[in-house]
This record gives sequence, C-alpha cells and structure tokens, in this order.
Amino acid sequence: MIIIVNGNETTVDVDATIYDIVCELSENPPPSGIAVAQNFDVIPRSQWKEQKVAADDEIEVLWASSGG
Repeated sequence: MIIIVNGNETTVDVDATIYDIVCELSENPPPSGIAVAQNFDVIPRSQWKEQKVAADDEIEVLWASSGG
C-alpha cells in the first residue's frame, strides 16, 4: 500500500503501524525526541505499536535537535 512519509510516497505492508514506520526511518527501538503526526493528528508514543496506517495516509516524523 502507498502512503506519504515526510512528503515522499512510500510503499508499506498493509498491516504496517506507526511504530514500523518510525523504526524504518530511525532505529529499533526508536530513540527519544521523535514526534509523529498521522493526517495532521499527533499520535502519542504509547499508541505507535497499535496505530495502523491506511492507504494514502500522510505521516510526518519529526526529530528534536539541539543547536541554534
């Protein structure tokens, strides 16, 4: 199935979760300092493993960074 991750079309399994996507972009387990929005709704980290994605979802994965 095709979804949009950080503005790019991406193919994922039909049973993919937010956690799967974050692990694909970072590491497993994901480090702290990551926030995720699914179709402009922030998904709490506690729900990542249960939150399924659907075709054409827009997922934004953001990393906190320090500096100026």
